[in-house]
Amino acid sequence: MSLKELCAYETPSVAEMQNFLLADRWPTGHVNQVWPNVYIGNEIAARDKSMLYNMDHTHCERYMDIDYYGVEADDSSDFILSVFFYPTQQGLYELKRVFAHCLMGVSCSATLVLAFLMICEDLTLMEAIKAVRQHRDICPNLGFLNQLRHLDMSLVRERKKKLEAYKLRLKTLEQCDESHFKSTPLKGLLPHGPNPVLLGQILFANIHCSAITKRVSEGKIEGFHHK
Repeated sequence: MSLKELCAYETPSVAEMQNFLLADRWPTGHVNQVWPNVYIGNEIAARDKSMLYNMDHTHCERYMDIDYYGVEADDSSDFILSVFFYPTQQGLYELKRVFAHCLMGVSCSATLVLAFLMICEDLTLMEAIKAVRQHRDICPNLGFLNQLRHLDMSLVRERKKKLEAYKLRLKTLEQCDESHFKSTPLKGLLPHGPNPVLLGQILFANIHCSAITKRVSEGKIEGFHHK
């Protein structure tokens, strides 16, 4: 997303997200792949070892017989799940395949996967919701949506600052290059007027002015001579 798009972007309200999630709901299975190598499922899928092995998984949340990262969370609007947003992302990002599950696979686990997509894949909240919603019917509770909303606003501010700093750095470099070229004694080296093609090549190659002067004086640039 460009800086212009980020500046125009507004984090959706909880009501807007809820309306989107509740529209056109459709039944999904016990487990669904919602992102490359990322699955969301319910407790039934988590207890079915054959189903887990068929996914060729390497990691499961809250599954005792396999490597896991356990999050004891209540599917309640008052529960603060955001404290687990960043701690869980490191593990999710490093693993080749992840199965995140909760009781129903629609709220707690979905919220952590949405946070993962926002933090590690640089998606906005709505982009993450739409990406997951294509493959699984999810519906985080209002409290979780509000926590995701605050995460989205924080990430957007951070990305704006990074893009602004990057643009400022590019502008500074361009100004330095321009002032460096203007201070070069090329006028005396071009008795018949500047050759726009050659100058374009010089600028594109970023040849230092001292090197240009040396090559002209040695007669290595055809059609030029040093006065």
